[in-house]
Amino acid sequence: MNRNLQRTYRKVLYALKRQYGDAITICRNTSVSTNYVSGVKEYTCTRTEIKRAILLPTDIARKTNYGISTISADKMFIFGGTFDVGSKIVVIDTRDVDPFFQLTQDDWLLIDNVRYEITKIEQLEYQAGWVLATKQIIGVEPDREITLGATTELGVSDTGSGNRDVPVAVTSNTGITDVAVGIKE
Repeated sequence: MNRNLQRTYRKVLYALKRQYGDAITICRNTSVSTNYVSGVKEYTCTRTEIKRAILLPTDIARKTNYGISTISADKMFIFGGTFDVGSKIVVIDTRDVDPFFQLTQDDWLLIDNVRYEITKIEQLEYQAGWVLATKQIIGVEPDREITLGATTELGVSDTGSGNRDVPVAVTSNTGITDVAVGIKE
């Protein structure tokens, strides 16, 4: 191992941290619990504060997402769902974190209360640090988890008895009633 080269790496990282350094937070999910009554997932995460990480300027690009069926059906497709994606390069010095700390792509960063997902992790030579490629979808609130699930509770009423096909009326709290036949008791 070349000690002079390793020292040069440390000096360059220190100079970059002084010039482009800003505070960030690395978040990692440690556990997930589900409330089976409401269907809401609760995430528990650990946060690692870094006082000076090297933040390179954000690049914002407009992305368009099309399905294959849409493109094949209409070759002159000129409209659709577009969204803005901000990408940022972040360099983290290994001396700023615990010696046993390992980054994964499941982690995310909070930079100025904006959530950035890690898309690529590269380790610098001599374990001097990490170079992270991150992305942020503009318009999404930071730290907001989007959960999908049923929003209405269904009540079931039985109109028959015995081991035969029974029509069952299902009424939601919105007032819509549906009758299903062929359900056995």
